[in-house]
Amino acid sequence: METWQDLSALVKERLEAVSSSERGVFAAGVAERLMSWHEALPEDEQADFTLSLRPLLNSVWEGALGDSTAFTAINRGVADYMLSEYCHNDGQDGPDGADESAAAATLHAAHAYLFGCTDFAVWVSDRGVEAVDQHLEYLAAGRGRPS
Repeated sequence: METWQDLSALVKERLEAVSSSERGVFAAGVAERLMSWHEALPEDEQADFTLSLRPLLNSVWEGALGDSTAFTAINRGVADYMLSEYCHNDGQDGPDGADESAAAATLHAAHAYLFGCTDFAVWVSDRGVEAVDQHLEYLAAGRGRPS
């Protein structure tokens, strides 16, 4: 791979070739990895909004693994986000909690489950790639981050 854009294009091609349920499992897996990284950070580096999305991610897992009753919880979790201060069009002037990688990946994974389209799963993948880059920068700065 030459660039992250090449990797993203390859992942998109592969995600387009699989079923929506397989995309849902993929998206949940990437979001889980990012959430686990976030939860393992020192407490003063954890974002409350990101941590508040753990129940939503758990519901995404339930749905992705075949529990159709999870749809309601996922729908409600997305609606709660949409009605919160974190869903805004204020750019740099609004709260930025939903732009944290684990939070964004969880929200995209929820959308991937609800709507089954490829784009949301690709966006989860992009967040994973971005988080790896951030992780490498974190390590280069001499700070050990849990893996």
